[in-house]
Amino acid sequence: MAVLAAGLAWTPRRRRLRRILRALMATVDCAGLDALRAKYADVMRGAHPDSAYKYLDVAFHTRQKLLLASRLGLDQGPPRRVLDIGTGGGHFPFVCRFFGHEVVGIDVDDPLYDGIAACLGVQRTLVRVRPNTPLPALGGRFDVIVACNTTFNDKEQGPPRTYWSAAEWQYFLDDLLDNQLRSPGRLYVKLNKEYRTDAAGRERLVYNRDLLDRVARNGAAVDRRHGMFEFSLAARGARPADKARSSSRPAHRLRVLSLGSCRVHEPLAAAHGLGTIDYQNRRFARGRPVYLHDVQEAIQFVRLVRGETVMPVDLRPFAYESGLRPDHGMALALQQAECVVVEACTDKHYEAAGWTLNINEIHRQLVVPGGRPAEDWWQTIDAGQRPSTRLVESVEAELQSRWRTRRRFGAGHRRVLRELVFRYQAMAEIARGLDRLQGLLARPMLVVPHVAVRQPDGCFLAERLQHVAKTCQAASTLGLPMLDPRQFIDRHGQSRVLADGGSDFHHYAADYVPVVGCEIVRALREIV
Repeated sequence: MAVLAAGLAWTPRRRRLRRILRALMATVDCAGLDALRAKYADVMRGAHPDSAYKYLDVAFHTRQKLLLASRLGLDQGPPRRVLDIGTGGGHFPFVCRFFGHEVVGIDVDDPLYDGIAACLGVQRTLVRVRPNTPLPALGGRFDVIVACNTTFNDKEQGPPRTYWSAAEWQYFLDDLLDNQLRSPGRLYVKLNKEYRTDAAGRERLVYNRDLLDRVARNGAAVDRRHGMFEFSLAARGARPADKARSSSRPAHRLRVLSLGSCRVHEPLAAAHGLGTIDYQNRRFARGRPVYLHDVQEAIQFVRLVRGETVMPVDLRPFAYESGLRPDHGMALALQQAECVVVEACTDKHYEAAGWTLNINEIHRQLVVPGGRPAEDWWQTIDAGQRPSTRLVESVEAELQSRWRTRRRFGAGHRRVLRELVFRYQAMAEIARGLDRLQGLLARPMLVVPHVAVRQPDGCFLAERLQHVAKTCQAASTLGLPMLDPRQFIDRHGQSRVLADGGSDFHHYAADYVPVVGCEIVRALREIV
């Protein structure tokens, strides 16, 4: 139990979950669980690690379901009605009940699962999921439906083993969406791997890619790596209509270019994977993304790619990861894009010798390898002051001593150390930058500010909030379309939207990235 708790202790969010895990485990009938383990001890010794006996490790599987509940936002908010399909020993209802939700857990009759559920104080409802057969009435519709590590799609025939067809899966999902799920609501499915025969005639365990492709086309957010998909009716605005699912004429794939950070690049790459857009940034050489944070960085990038200006070679590593080498793919992307997503995610502006530099690259090239002297230098710059010659020379000495060669320390380091200046951009300067960028691009442009989030104490990050307000006001002044991430953060909850259970203020949760992509694409279609 201590080891499991330690695994939840590295963020404020996880520390809260650790306390909940301890509270949950305190309610388990430990004597009954020990008796159950003793009863199946002989069988467990020869059982496969993936057999049902693994669920006797109640602490571990309760922890896993606690993380799932947190991902789905069930650890906060009002009481909801939840359906757990294939509930097994009832670990997920056990967790959801702790948060005040009404849970119906359905599965087949099994003495082992009955014993585990009894130790958890959970009641199981005996229902067998069959192909092309609707689920029975279960007392009303549900706000959340979960089917985790599915086995009901295994027809238990063979060899060879056979699984549900695409049509059988479609019937099952349609039944859930039409007859069981309340709108707005969410359907979350985590697949088990299936045995498939490859071209060499060997059996391999893989996720059902055809199914994942099919649900992606129907509007689900898909994680192919982990075999997960989710229909979020709230994110999609309405339950999918049968006509929309069966339409044979696909929507036009917008050619979209992004000028921003990973917060727009990754969602748009996911949207490209779903087939909803043609993401032009993929044309960049080697598919390497170019992350931009400042509006001035975006202007500089466009001008460099078009050949309107040439950046000194020694300063490039401080402006773009690995140094920017404009290529034909970048120029082609700028030419062919029908619309552009611009993320103005900071009002902090760094420049040297008139060239806009990137805060992350400055840290990577100077601050991190330069040790304590470089940190003092950075604090001086960030305070809007000029560093002393003595401080600059101490940073240079530290870099040269660490690298033990002058090959990596060059003129660019010297220029940045001596010439870097920092300032906060006012709203008017951000507006002028957006206006100039609009003139350079001459096509529809969607502005996306940074994510305004709450800290663990419930307060907003003041500096972030001020910048978001500047960006929103600048876009509004120019009459530019804008998508404020707060629109979907408030709708779905910070713990689900952001990484690390809502505590990472800079990145979206991996399983939420496709939903962000859908939000951006929807906003783009309104302006194109």
